[in-house]
Amino acid sequence: MMLENDLIGFQRAAEHVLGETWNALNDVRREAMLEMAFNMGQANLAKFKNMLAALADEDFKTTALSLYLRDGRSKLVNALIGLRSVFKLVCMHRSYQKGQISETI
Repeated sequence: MMLENDLIGFQRAAEHVLGETWNALNDVRREAMLEMAFNMGQANLAKFKNMLAALADEDFKTTALSLYLRDGRSKLVNALIGLRSVFKLVCMHRSYQKGQISETI
């Protein structure tokens, strides 16, 4: 019960940061944003301005790259958000690049 309530809270945090973009995301992309909210919190997730803008524009290459080059500064952030989230975002980009956009990736 407590875990379920925590997950609901982190989902609301991600929804708040992403706004209308949240509704356009498939389940895998939502899960990646939920994991970032869980690992970093709402305030820190909101600091990824370039990533959020690229995600809203469905520019998945920039979305993935911005996690490594946050706001143009060379800064690895995968330690903060977890390797799994980075991997999912890279998979999103590869799927988009190959024209294989689906509901799972």
